[in-house]
Amino acid sequence: MLPTTEAPFPQFFDFSGDPLDEGSIYYGQPNANPVTAPMPVYWDAAGTQPAAQPIKTVAGYPVRFGTPANVFTDQVYSISVYDKKGRLVYTQPDSSQFNQQPLYANKTDAALGSALLGYKAPFANSVGRTVSEKLADYVSAADFGLAEANAGSQNNTAMANAIAYAIAQGGLTLHIPRGTYDFATSINITGADNLRITGDGIDATILRITTATGDFVVTGGDFYQTIDNLTLTSTVTRTAGAMFKANGFWSRGLFYRVKVEKHFDGINLFQFEHCTLMETNIVSPTGAGTALIVGNPAATNQGANLNLLTVFIRGNDETVAEGPAVGARGMLVYDIEAIYGINVDISAMLNEIMVVQPTFQTANCFFTSCYFDITVGGDNILFQGAGIKNRIQFSNCWIAGAGRFDAGAADMFGVRFADVGTYTSLAFDACEFIGTSGPGVGTFTPQSEVLFTGCTFNNCGLNTTLDTAVYASFAVAQTKYMQFTGCKFIPSTVTKDFLFTANARGNVITGCELLRGISYQGGAQFGAVSGNSDVTGDSVASAATLQVPVTASYLYVTGTTNVGGLFRTFKGHVIHFTAVTGFTWQNGGALALKGAANFTVAAGNVLTLVCRSDGTWQEVSRSA
Repeated sequence: MLPTTEAPFPQFFDFSGDPLDEGSIYYGQPNANPVTAPMPVYWDAAGTQPAAQPIKTVAGYPVRFGTPANVFTDQVYSISVYDKKGRLVYTQPDSSQFNQQPLYANKTDAALGSALLGYKAPFANSVGRTVSEKLADYVSAADFGLAEANAGSQNNTAMANAIAYAIAQGGLTLHIPRGTYDFATSINITGADNLRITGDGIDATILRITTATGDFVVTGGDFYQTIDNLTLTSTVTRTAGAMFKANGFWSRGLFYRVKVEKHFDGINLFQFEHCTLMETNIVSPTGAGTALIVGNPAATNQGANLNLLTVFIRGNDETVAEGPAVGARGMLVYDIEAIYGINVDISAMLNEIMVVQPTFQTANCFFTSCYFDITVGGDNILFQGAGIKNRIQFSNCWIAGAGRFDAGAADMFGVRFADVGTYTSLAFDACEFIGTSGPGVGTFTPQSEVLFTGCTFNNCGLNTTLDTAVYASFAVAQTKYMQFTGCKFIPSTVTKDFLFTANARGNVITGCELLRGISYQGGAQFGAVSGNSDVTGDSVASAATLQVPVTASYLYVTGTTNVGGLFRTFKGHVIHFTAVTGFTWQNGGALALKGAANFTVAAGNVLTLVCRSDGTWQEVSRSA
């Protein structure tokens, strides 16, 4: 809207001091003769109704169709006024001397425009300021030229100028208004400590990168940066790079109510210290990358203290419940210390939901009420990497659907411990392993120091050649041990709850509800098995070497084959054997009978044996 030349109306007078009738008004270029150098003026503030010059006067007022009217222009002007005889009665070469309105409308000089207007907040003890000072409290990226209509390179320039200003100020809040803004290359916020980039909400403020590769928003070595209430996305299929990457230690950083989509990699915290992702969604990837990368492979700690609070990650379109998986992995954890995850929901990946893969060490990570669900051809949680996996705990987590998405794949584990690196103090408390194509837990490392307490194994092994809910296989003898306490096994297609191969050592199973029993190969040893509810049966067929249930205390022996020994179970294991038919217990080797003599039994005879620490069985008593 154009400002008026004077408000409410200018009034002019003749040489006698009377209001000027039948006068003529000319508006022209400043410091020029307005008669010979006129400028456009208008009857309306919108500038759509040109006013022909000269403009006539009645009673001293400019008139239009005989009615007083004002004249509009947004320029500084000159003015000359003549009486009806053509005599000059008034002139002014520069309207800025008496009319401030063009100065208020100035958009190029910071000392004009809003700097000329006063402001006082309407509350007690407020201090008066200019409107310009008040507006400076709030910095918008649009102040630097960011616009929806811009080409991507123009918006990159606008953001670069905004970030440079933020750095010069030592930090500020930079608002990006509602709209969709394209960018041709990375937005680099490195060096801008105490910077907050805020939008008007997820899917209200949308930033889009228009290239298939390269990182989108980049930072590193900065403190107290916040990104909130906006969406980071792309206009093309992404094939490399992250939508946000922290190179160098990103300290005290915060993502809050941010949506990351159409990515290859989503968020890459290459190096960080005490940062938070809160109410952040990483969804709808366009490339087979990783949604969240934490740390990087290195010989030292690359990050510490990451809080994941109500983070939602999907490897497919978040709006389509059964859309095809595109993302390769949900979360990849390298050499870091201390992740605290609460209500983290990761689902629908081509490969693993989460991979822990240190070169040096991953330590002190805790996940509570988290959801690791459904893959095509990967485990829910995979531990691998040559480094140390130390004190990593899961509480009340849902670990489900490995190898069960789309066509799926057999033998995908709820949790897999690969035979590489070292393991110390891993724990699963009140977690549910459910609906996996392979076992709920598979361990291949002799350093299996893992505690399972109050966990449920529900329909694990639905499409598998490993016919068990828990599978433990070791190339060499175990040096650290697993413990299962108070766990429950719910029916599935598998025929056993546990399967331990020959090198299993020292594992403890107590107070569990077993429906398929514990199977083990010769050479396996247990630390303790007690207090379990086992309904797998109370009889065993006689054989040269008996493989007895490790939960058994009383067994009936069927068949007539002579028995020369038993596979070891655990030290102190006592079993009472009642013969169903006649056969001979043969002294020697792994079986030590009283008097070092064989014991030929008839139906109903009872022999009580105890497993000794060396794995041999010794007679306690007999009833002939």
